[in-house]
Amino acid sequence: MSLTNNSTVLVIDDNPTNLEVLHYALTEVGYEVRVEIDGYNALNQIELQPPDLILLDVMLPDINGFEICQQLKANPCTQEIPIIFMTALINIEDKVTGLSLGAVDYITKPFQQEEVLARVSLHLKMRHLNKTLEIRNSQLQKEIEERQKTEMALHNLVSGTASLMGKDFFPAFVKHLAASLEVNYVFISEKKGEILETLAFWSVDRLSPNFTYKPEFTFTPCKIVLEQGRCFCFSKVREQFPQDIGLQELEVDSYLGIALLNSNQEPIG
Repeated sequence: MSLTNNSTVLVIDDNPTNLEVLHYALTEVGYEVRVEIDGYNALNQIELQPPDLILLDVMLPDINGFEICQQLKANPCTQEIPIIFMTALINIEDKVTGLSLGAVDYITKPFQQEEVLARVSLHLKMRHLNKTLEIRNSQLQKEIEERQKTEMALHNLVSGTASLMGKDFFPAFVKHLAASLEVNYVFISEKKGEILETLAFWSVDRLSPNFTYKPEFTFTPCKIVLEQGRCFCFSKVREQFPQDIGLQELEVDSYLGIALLNSNQEPIG
């Protein structure tokens, strides 16, 4: 998709002829163009509807372009908008001033249509690439944070249970697993014939008494775990298993179950 199909250019100039020429040239190639002759009105407009790029005249009747640029660059909501100054001034000091305030470029009046379009296109592409890079960096940062979080959770899980054996292992394991997964309930159960008996049950913030699933566990997610090896319900698990009294009483919203297998790959809990 071309940038011209999505980009809005705001032209701030008090000269009607300049506005007419620029409006025609930019809309002709597909940009959405807004115009403003008053500096203070332009600031309000930008605050409410930030454009993708601003063509800004240096000399305005109420406030000069340098002050507008300075205010926009001081505002976190507008500081990333590319600003191209339009000026009849050829003083190097004025150009340096504008660029030092955060403008990305200058167009000297009287301007050439081809030059305007080329500069606008260039800086919109650069802005698009910067946005893409910002999004990707944000995604990478989230991935790094998630990975660090997972590594810390595994570290805590292992360090909290590594030295334990026998009956002490399972209560510690469900506690640390609940903390690592950030869930309210964790239980480990053992299959004895058609009955499941819990070896440890962590409930919200404490160990709770073990419980037994009798033959009617057919209509529970545990049945799916034993038959298929896993069961994951992201949400509304109580609606999917309305006959599971335990899920209803605990007001469980989501469920993840994984089968424990013996050396013959048979489910044992």
